[in-house]
Amino acid sequence: MSKGFLKLFAAACLFASVAALPASAQDKMGKMDKKPMDQGKMKGGMVAGKTVYACTDCKMYFSSADAKKMGYKDSMGHKLKKMTKVPSGYKMGHMEGAKMKSKM
Repeated sequence: MSKGFLKLFAAACLFASVAALPASAQDKMGKMDKKPMDQGKMKGGMVAGKTVYACTDCKMYFSSADAKKMGYKDSMGHKLKKMTKVPSGYKMGHMEGAKMKSKM
């Protein structure tokens, strides 16, 4: 056999195996549902699995980035506690320094 024929044969085999991958992957996953994903909003406006920092005295919570900027204390000086989800009834807190800078 010639080298050109072997290269062509190898390329055809490679193309056939790559073309069959998406079809076999879909068979393993099962058929995709036509329904759109749930578009409902979560309580507190936070994404599931995000860590928040909350003040139990003030009933407010902060994102981890805001809590870090504030030194893990709220504007009243209370220590913030790390929580895995937003407690019910708590309101989103805002950094006091960010408000003052935007007014200037």
